[in-house]
Parts: sequence; C-alpha cells; structure tokens
Amino acid sequence: MADEFDCFDAIYATDLRYVPGCWEFCGDAHCCHFSRYRNYSPDRGQQKIPMLAGEYQYLEARGYLQQYDDITLELQTVESEGFSYVFETLSVAAEGCPCEQTTRPTLCRLYPLMPVFDAHGGVIDIDIECTPFEIVEVLSGSPRACQIQTLSFAEMSNFLTLCAAVAASARIKFSLMALHRAQVAFKQNLERKMEQEKLSVFEALARLGQEDALIDKPRLGTELRVLAEAFAQSGNVL
Repeated sequence: MADEFDCFDAIYATDLRYVPGCWEFCGDAHCCHFSRYRNYSPDRGQQKIPMLAGEYQYLEARGYLQQYDDITLELQTVESEGFSYVFETLSVAAEGCPCEQTTRPTLCRLYPLMPVFDAHGGVIDIDIECTPFEIVEVLSGSPRACQIQTLSFAEMSNFLTLCAAVAASARIKFSLMALHRAQVAFKQNLERKMEQEKLSVFEALARLGQEDALIDKPRLGTELRVLAEAFAQSGNVL
C-alpha cells in the first residue's frame, strides 16, 4: 500500500470544487462553519473537523495546523471483543471559515459528498448525508442548507483522484469507511428514538445527547471489528 503522507500529498494537491462560487448558493459558506446549527450548540465557537487516519500528523508535519487557532484533538474510542478504533476530530476556533482553501482537510474537500467504499477499495455508492447536520435536515424535513447534491462532469476527475488517494492506503480508507458507518449509526439511533418515544428529531437529538447515546458505541464497535476482519481477509493491513 502507498505511504500515507504520499496519499495526503495527492489529496491536498487536488482542489475539488463542485461548482464555482458555490458558497454563495447557501448565502454564507455553510460548509465552513455550519452556523445555522452551531448557533444553538454550547460549543458554537468551535468547528469540528473529522480527521482520517494519520491526517492530524500530516497536518502537523507539513505546518498546516498553523492555519488554525485554539486547536484540540478530540479522541473517541469504540471497542468490541479486543478490537478498538479511535475516531479523531480536530476542534478549532471558528469565527467564519477556519481553513485556508489550499490546505483544507480531506472531508472539507469532499463535502457534501461522501464516497462509500468496499473493503477492496472500490467506490460502491455516494452518500449526500455527509454530516450529522444533513441527517437532521432529512429527518426533520428542513430545507437543505447546502445546495450541492450532484457532481459535475468537469470535476469528476478531481473527485476520482481524491477517491483513489484515499483507497491507496488501507488505514486511510478504513477511517473514511468508519466515519460513514458512524454517520449511519447516528441516523439509525435517531430514527429509533423518534419511533420508540414518538419524538421529533430535535427532541430525540436532545434526549440522546443528555443520555450520552448519540451513537450505539458497542454496536458500532462490532460493525468496525467485522469490517477490520474483512480488510484482513482481503489482504489489507491496518
């Protein structure tokens, strides 16, 4: 498999822009600060950016962390039968857009589309529910803040370049797949809570937050353990 830094060099050299000037469609570069939602959050002064495996170390080594203020690397672990996986999230001060365009992280480049891989590295789907915010929009019936839902032919090569760079490293690919599995688990948990207790999505979200149960961590841990076993069977070393 390719060296992780080489993979990130390829990612950070690829400037995917779905539509020129797309930040104007939502009125205020929604994807750079999510202010529609963070204004109602206790940590509204912070932007949370999911990191792929090795990405924080890459940003640090290349000096790209200097673009941020008030940096915290948040870690969240899920476990299952001796297997453990750590999700890394970069929390930065966000008054406006926290990233420089040329050095924005991988998930920022891909937003609002999430490529879905299989264990062999192929892209088998594209999910337009890229963050918890889109999931809440879908479940609440709210208008979508980000107006981009398709990939233009002109930018297809950049999108495929990003996907190929992610797939070239087993660890990076696994981490993106783990993030997608976590997104799906979050949505399933919300839907289950809404159905069981007859709550609105916002009521269910508040209830799960109070219970520290936004995601069923044991269940997600089991899913990721099974995924890691599939990786091993296909010859990918994590």
